[in-house]
Amino acid sequence: AAHVQKAVDVSAGLERVGQYALHDLIAIDRTQVGVIIKVEHSSCRVLTTSNEELSIELGQMGRKKSSKGVSSLDYSGKKLEVTTPVTVCEGIHKDKSGVIKHIFKSFLFIHDVREKERSGIFVARNRQCRLADGSLGKAHASMQGYESSGADSDSSTATQDGRFVPQSPSRLGGAFDGGGGG
Repeated sequence: AAHVQKAVDVSAGLERVGQYALHDLIAIDRTQVGVIIKVEHSSCRVLTTSNEELSIELGQMGRKKSSKGVSSLDYSGKKLEVTTPVTVCEGIHKDKSGVIKHIFKSFLFIHDVREKERSGIFVARNRQCRLADGSLGKAHASMQGYESSGADSDSSTATQDGRFVPQSPSRLGGAFDGGGGG
């Protein structure tokens, strides 16, 4: 009995079964996807875009999907990609934050390492989130051709019927190319 140790943490369980692994994005049917939040011996628990938890038998699992190269826009029009840190601004997960694990259409599967429930995964719409870099909507306003200072008034024009035509983004001189960004 001297070689027995008391375990303080509960085992995390299986992380892979067959071709599927914890946090994989899978097709559930033609219109719905989910992320594996728990791997069991012959099935997986999957969190869907509608925030439901389903138990799916291994034989019924759809094919794995990839979020590689997929991007979306946050509420202020900033680009979101897999591994981007975000904070949820509205909805049932308001004030939660994490890193984007998968993107499917307007849904973000976000991973919060501090959260134990659902293996840290939760779902939010892209427009309910903001890029967690501390900056707010100023870049978005000038990015759309609306200069806050009005200094560059000839860069955007109105058509004869009064519709606004924004300036070309290449003329903005954004923050990354030394132009100041507005």
